[in-house]
Formats: sequence, structure tokens, C-alpha cells
Amino acid sequence: MVKLPEPLQGYHATTYDTTATAVQLRRKESLKAIMDSCASANDMTNFWDTMLQGISNEDGDISFALLYRAEVHTEYAAEADCQRHVVDGQNFTLHGKVGSEESAQPQQISLSSNEPYIRCMRESIKTGTPVLLSVKNGTLPKDWCKEARQRCYGDDALEAVIIPSIDAYGSEVHALLVMGISPRRPYDEDYSNWIHSVHQFFANSVMTIKLAEARAFDNNVKRVAAARAEQIAAQQREAKLQAFSLKEAIEAKRQQEKLVL
Repeated sequence: MVKLPEPLQGYHATTYDTTATAVQLRRKESLKAIMDSCASANDMTNFWDTMLQGISNEDGDISFALLYRAEVHTEYAAEADCQRHVVDGQNFTLHGKVGSEESAQPQQISLSSNEPYIRCMRESIKTGTPVLLSVKNGTLPKDWCKEARQRCYGDDALEAVIIPSIDAYGSEVHALLVMGISPRRPYDEDYSNWIHSVHQFFANSVMTIKLAEARAFDNNVKRVAAARAEQIAAQQREAKLQAFSLKEAIEAKRQQEKLVL
């Protein structure tokens, strides 16, 4: 509240500026809480858990969260002598959620479905950007709206965003994160920019873990190749030694036969 100069009388309220500053600070702290929670994550499963934990630690801008991870199959990689993960980018499993304990969500989803929210998921993967779901256009499932009843203001969510674990088309998708928009805040440019920051952190973290896993796999390949090369070299040395020993034995026998004659 600022007093107006003379000859004007009264005060000028700065409620909007104060509110905007408070919201900006809260969002900054929320993002920091997510980043701090994920700091110790060293594999995908651990990262999904810590991401959800970070979201649950703060309240006000994410009314609910659903994390669907891509199904992963394993196959034996002979070149690395270990199991290799193969990501199924069409089928996803609910890894966990932040929201109402009373609401039950689909455990598995397939991108081949023609449900409105599934089409939005495909769009987010194709563009590598967050995609908005809304009650108004029928893209936000009613059951998802109920997830917000134990967070923010206790109201049903009216909007949500789908955040892919990628930020560019063509990359391998490991997860889709659905985050509910606060029902009492407009999804304006500032809100959108903050969601973009969360998305960048999410995608960059997944990429970092992917690169670490790829390096570990490459190191296994090199280790196995070196071990096999050493094994072959040892076998060759043993073969040469046996051949030399056999040659010496034959020569010794010849010398002995000469002495007998």
C-alpha cells in the first residue's frame, strides 16, 4: 500500500505486484525442491521416485502428478556380457503419482489408443514440448481432475500439462509426466515459462542418466573385449609353449635313439 502524493488523497494498492512476486518466489522454491530431491538419483527408477518426491514436497503450483514410465525389456548383450535395456516407446506403466489417495488411475496406457489425452501424449512426444490438457476441450480425463483434491486448494483440477522426457523429436522416450495446473491460477505466460523450466530439468536429467548408462555399457564392452583378447593371447602363449615342449621332447627322443645306435 503506497500513499498517493498531495493534492491526491488516498492510497495505491500494489496487491497484484505483491502476489506476483510471492508466486514467482514460490515457484522458484518448488523447482529447487524438485532439483534437490533428484540430486542423488543415479538410475532411472531412482529418478522417477525422487522426481515425484520433489513434487510432493511443495504445494501450490502442481495440483497433482502422474508419472508413466515406458515399459522396458531386457536382452542379453554378448558384446558386453550383461543385460541391455530395450525401451518400448508405445506402452507405458504408471510408476507413481502425487495426489488423492482415493483416486485410481490406469496402470497401463498404450499410445495406439485414440483417447483424447493419448493423442495429446503423442503430440508431446512428436514436438518434444509440454502439451496442455483441459476440461473445456475434453482432453483432461475427469478421474485425473479428482487427483487435485488433496493438494493446492482442494478443488478439482481444470487443466494439466503433459511433459515428455525429451525436448527434441526423435529421441527415445522414457517417461511422460502429467502435472496438474493449480485450479485457482491462470495458465499464463509466467506459468507456462515455469512449466518449461520443470520440463527442461526433467528432460536434461533423463538424458544425463541415459548417457551415464551408455558409458557404463561401453565400458563393459571394452572390459569384455579386453578380457577376451587377454584370454586369446593366453591361449596362444599356452599353445606355443606346448608346441615348443613337444618339439623339445621329440628332439630329445631322437638324440636318445642316436645314442642307443
